[in-house]
Order: sequence, then structure tokens, then C-alpha cells
Amino acid sequence: MTFVRHVKLWASWSCCAFGESSPNLEPLRHPPTAAVSQTRACIPDKILMRESHSTFWSYATDVQIVAQHIWHSLIPYPEYRIPVTRYTIHNVFFPLIPLLMMGYLVRRPNTHIHRIALMPIAIWATLRASFGYVWVDEFYSPYNFGQGLFGLASVGKAIEYACVKEGRLK
Repeated sequence: MTFVRHVKLWASWSCCAFGESSPNLEPLRHPPTAAVSQTRACIPDKILMRESHSTFWSYATDVQIVAQHIWHSLIPYPEYRIPVTRYTIHNVFFPLIPLLMMGYLVRRPNTHIHRIALMPIAIWATLRASFGYVWVDEFYSPYNFGQGLFGLASVGKAIEYACVKEGRLK
């Protein structure tokens, strides 16, 4: 199994495992059977029906499809964003946990490897929470702008904390 196929399966699993759907996924033309798992049902037909990878352009198309799946698993289309309610408000504040942990680790000696390992988690959580949820009430709609700015600043801080090799010791 090639690397591109592994990434395609991961991207399709990430959108299907949590009950989410992506607008660029087409339904299967045939009904799912016992042999076709739920994960494969999320993969577009043009990937499932391909018999061979014969040219460079077919590989380029695969890479483009994989990149779109990964991008839209982090930052969905506006119509697929989840409204912030009292039941989903905790998801908006979730990225503070890895970012505060990185802020703690940057003050400790010999934690560069830990911060490098924590950086992708912090960036993923920040992007998903900042752009995956939307405030729909007119009174709270300016929070969308602030949430996006906070997300971009948090991604910058996560990269900064991870790249400082010696840390910020006291």
C-alpha cells in the first residue's frame, strides 16, 4: 500500500469517524455491502474505481485530493461549521490546553523534543477550534472575528515555542 493510499484512508477516516461529512465527497454508486466498510464509503468514487496509477498526473490528482481532504478536515466549508452552543462551547476553548502546556515546557530546560512533538497537536487543535465552529447569534457574531485572530496568533505562538531550542529559562 503506497503512502498516498494510507493518507487517503486517514483523511477519509477523519471525516467519517466523528460523523462529519465533507462537501467534496461523492456518495458511492453502489449500495454498501458487508465487504465495503463505512470508512470506504466516504472515499470518492474516482479514487475507489481507479484501476492503476499509470501517469504522473494521476499521482498529482491523488495528492491534490488528499490535500483537500486534510484541509477540509481541519477547516470545513462555512456551511459545514458547527454552531457554538452551550453544549459545544468547551470545544472552542480546547486548544488552550496544548498551548498552555507548550508555554509551560518552554520555561523548563531540556524540553525541546517535547515541544516539537506537541506542536502539531497544538496547531491542529487551534485550527479546528478556530475555524470549525461559528457563533450564529447576531449579538455574538463579532466573536467569530476574534476567534479567528486568536487562532492565528495561537498558531504563531505554538511555532515560536517549538522553535526556540534553548527555551525561555528564568
